[in-house]
Amino acid sequence: MTRSQKIPLTRSGRALKSRAADDGSSMVEMVVITPVMMLVLMVIVQFAAYFCALHVAQAAAAQAAAGTSSEHGHTDDGTSEAHRILGAVGAGFLTATDVAVTRTATLTTVRISGAVVTVVPFLHLKVSSVARTPNEALTTAAAS
Repeated sequence: MTRSQKIPLTRSGRALKSRAADDGSSMVEMVVITPVMMLVLMVIVQFAAYFCALHVAQAAAAQAAAGTSSEHGHTDDGTSEAHRILGAVGAGFLTATDVAVTRTATLTTVRISGAVVTVVPFLHLKVSSVARTPNEALTTAAAS
């Protein structure tokens, strides 16, 4: 054997294995790992969309409750405000929304629910939010 034909040695002095035995192993690893990594990435995006949709529902419910609970507010005011916010901010994240506004003599309650946009095909999430606020009313000052 000439010097250029020597078998390469590792630090411990053992000969390196032939690379022919490992041919294709990295391809198999990629075929297995890539779908798993894609699924993990899609689940992360799905939950980011969920939290964004939840935040939009909470904001819309709070704004609708504030508009309805004013002294001369009406349930139609709150419903239109909620739909305006859901259309402007939540259009890409929240679908099939349902808005329910109730006003009693002292309390306004707004319930908003909807479905989160689906990123992962088998994962269908829903969000709901409730906002309650006391109604505004003018009162006269008590004489002391």
